[in-house]
Amino acid sequence: MAIVVTDGFKQFGSGPPVLSNFQLSVAPGTIYGLLGPSGCGKTTVLSCIVGLGKLDSGQVLVFGKVPGKKDSGIPGPLVGFMPQEVALYPNLTIAEIMAHFGGIYGMQKHEINERTDFLAKFLQLPDTSRLIRSLSGGELRCVSLGVSMIHKPRLLILDEPTAGLDPELRASIWEYLHTLVRNDGKTTVIITTQYIPEATFCDKIGIMRKGRILNEDSPTSMLHRFETRSLEKVFLNLCRLDKNYTNMQLNQKKSDNVDDMTGVLLQSVKTISSDCNKESRLDYDECSDIRVQSDIQIISTLVKKTVLRQIRVPTNVVLLIFIPFLLIFLINSIVGTTPHYFKLGLVTQDWSGTSDGLLEKCDELHRSWWSGKDAIINGTCDPESLEPLTYVCALIKSFPDEKIVWIPTQSEDASLSKVKAGDAIGFIKFPQNFSKNFLDRLIFRNNAELETLAGATISFRGDMSNAVNSGLLRKLIYTSYSKFLQNSATWCGADPRVVQLPLQFHSLYDDGSEELGWSHYIQPASIILIMSVLSSAPGMMTAIEKRLGYLDRDYVAGVKFRHLVASSLLHGSIVIILQLSTTFTFLPLVYGMRSQGPWILVIILVYLSSLSGVALGFVWGISSRHEMDVVMVLLAANIAYIGGAGSMWPLEGVTYWYRQFCYLLPVTLPISTLRSVIHRGWDLTHFQICVGFGGTLFWIIFPIAVASYIYKSRNRR
Repeated sequence: MAIVVTDGFKQFGSGPPVLSNFQLSVAPGTIYGLLGPSGCGKTTVLSCIVGLGKLDSGQVLVFGKVPGKKDSGIPGPLVGFMPQEVALYPNLTIAEIMAHFGGIYGMQKHEINERTDFLAKFLQLPDTSRLIRSLSGGELRCVSLGVSMIHKPRLLILDEPTAGLDPELRASIWEYLHTLVRNDGKTTVIITTQYIPEATFCDKIGIMRKGRILNEDSPTSMLHRFETRSLEKVFLNLCRLDKNYTNMQLNQKKSDNVDDMTGVLLQSVKTISSDCNKESRLDYDECSDIRVQSDIQIISTLVKKTVLRQIRVPTNVVLLIFIPFLLIFLINSIVGTTPHYFKLGLVTQDWSGTSDGLLEKCDELHRSWWSGKDAIINGTCDPESLEPLTYVCALIKSFPDEKIVWIPTQSEDASLSKVKAGDAIGFIKFPQNFSKNFLDRLIFRNNAELETLAGATISFRGDMSNAVNSGLLRKLIYTSYSKFLQNSATWCGADPRVVQLPLQFHSLYDDGSEELGWSHYIQPASIILIMSVLSSAPGMMTAIEKRLGYLDRDYVAGVKFRHLVASSLLHGSIVIILQLSTTFTFLPLVYGMRSQGPWILVIILVYLSSLSGVALGFVWGISSRHEMDVVMVLLAANIAYIGGAGSMWPLEGVTYWYRQFCYLLPVTLPISTLRSVIHRGWDLTHFQICVGFGGTLFWIIFPIAVASYIYKSRNRR
């Protein structure tokens, strides 16, 4: 026998059995019709035959071997499967979808072209350059049927192949199936149909109800047995007999000599199925010429499919390549740059004119007394010729023009009102006679009186609710005041080191010519985060392909887990390389990004980290029921990465118990490693760099191992 199912039992969860004591036998070189109402278990039977599912108990043999076992050819080129849902990639053309499955089956290009031309003519397909998504329902089913027959399989499993087709085309398909079976005597067809009269074209039919075969025989024999010309009446009579037989069992009124029509019909399938295992093993030798499938060909076919689906939307391709750089560009333009134009109030009792006049007076002093921004001429250290605003204006001019917008006011209360109204971030108050007291303090130093010290002290009062702004403003005031002190000492002929804080900072890993700011800290993290998260996004496509049955149909054609993984990593690598080429071309040019360590280490680390994102996206797609599940996982991962991977805030500032969790995140080690390579110049001779690379490789291998377990568990259902 070509196909034998013995004592099949299948149950999902705690519900009623889908299959119970199921028996089926299909002779080679025949057309077998499986009839039954919706929900009777037909699709479950077909899934077990093609290897998509497994029985809880019982046995399925196809040409003498268990589907899914090595060298069984199923899933693979021995079977052509047409599911009830067409499960065809909508962004491919008819020719491309034929080439896709032909490539999986191991066909050569000229074979695919010849079969495509024949099937397009026979099935009356539209132009093969048309996209699948543009086809009508009937055209889709014709293409789906053509895909199942592209490689001339020994076993055809067709689930409702003629649904939605016109009568003339249905008749042509049945004629072709009969010709196919009769000519070589090896091709076997199992077909389900909603058109019961069509079942008369089958060599043998099996009628199902509630997960059991009520009877299987030739249509002629069934019509003769029930003395009718309608298979519909045969079907109704068998269902009625089965119902009565079931009621007899439930009521325990079954007699010992049940050899009436009911018992005979319901037990006949066991007689037909007897000794089939032995016969099926002999028949399998006839199918020893299974087409050899090449791993390389399957992987390249899957990659080509993904690329074709993407280039159908050119804008998506452009965004896919340039979006990492665009996002990094935005982050570098927004985060980490020093704020400009702080609005700062200014109060001094040494000026009695208008508010605007104070700044004009300072500009006038700047032009008349200063020969350069940092070099003031005579008159600043002579108490007799000192003007009241000299050192007030000198301090104002020590602030960078692009950092501060001064708002002079007549009183402290006026400045305070502006701060409370949100018109200023704070204000600086100069005491009366500040210039004179400051000069005395500078000259007399330790001998200065307390009144002089108080009169030379300025005060700042501001809105400290914004921690970032207030911190940056404090630093700006400190650096500007230090500059003012050193300039003032120079103007009075003193060594500026006298007023300078006796503390020096020296960088260990660079020449100190450039102070590494917040943007430098964010930059490596933003590269890793963006590349990793974007690389995980194709997991949504995997979830969509799984939900719509694309993965199942590819699986029946012979696509195995290793092919899916290899194609995902290969396609991901192509995209990542294109993204890295744009990112690391523009970042050094636009932002002057430089690395103290080898650039090759930087590129390899970002590539591996992105590849771990591909692996994580793949396992999320395989394990999710819907693509929205992947979206939520990506969102949660992104929040965890930003908040806990040391990207925006050092891990030393994270609570101890949560810090341990942060070290387990896939991007934590790559971020710290990339910072060490870029800013410290470390290479693989440093242990921490080796740990970073090892951790990144772990997050490529571990998700693939998890995905393998999930994938195999799903196919054991």
